[in-house]
Amino acid sequence: MARIVINISDEDYKTILNSKMPYAGEPPMYLVWIIRAGQVLPKGHGDLIDRNELFTEYPEIAIEPYINAPIVIEADKENDDER
Repeated sequence: MARIVINISDEDYKTILNSKMPYAGEPPMYLVWIIRAGQVLPKGHGDLIDRNELFTEYPEIAIEPYINAPIVIEADKENDDER
C-alpha cells in the first residue's frame, strides 16, 4: 500500500468530503493530478513528528543539534516564524 501526502485546497477537500456522487470507473482528472503531485512516503519510514513540539516541551535543552533525521515532508512555511 502506498501512503501519499497531498497538498489540496481547503475548498477542494471540503467538496470531496461532501460529495454524494461515488466515482464509478475513472476518478476525476483533477484528483489524478493532485495524487500525482503528492509525496510518496518511503517504505519503512518512521513516525512523522513535529520537531517544533520538542522545542516547546524542552526549551531549556539544546536538542536541535541532535535531530538530524532526514526530512520526509518539509515544514509548513507559514509556521516557520513560530519557532
